[in-house]
Amino acid sequence: MEIGLYVTGKVREDGTIAIPRSIRETFRMEEGKYVNYKLVRHARIRGGTVTTRSISKTIWERLTPEGALKIPEDQLELYDIREGDFVSIYLQESTREG
Repeated sequence: MEIGLYVTGKVREDGTIAIPRSIRETFRMEEGKYVNYKLVRHARIRGGTVTTRSISKTIWERLTPEGALKIPEDQLELYDIREGDFVSIYLQESTREG
């Protein structure tokens, strides 16, 4: 049985999304391990308007020392994701050593 959870967070200056400690513990996420997640939605609030976009991109990324996941540069550019935007990701149970 697969366990999954949606997390929505604000994109930080370095292109990362913070993952709450309780979720990191539930999914046994540790610094340096790769985490499997799917980028599923992007909402940007610019100039008083809100636009949303559905995305379907599965990503393997290492958890940073401060407990965040980095959105790859090519995905930031492709979907015009910037600091302050909101993204939803779907965390999957899988982690792997890197």
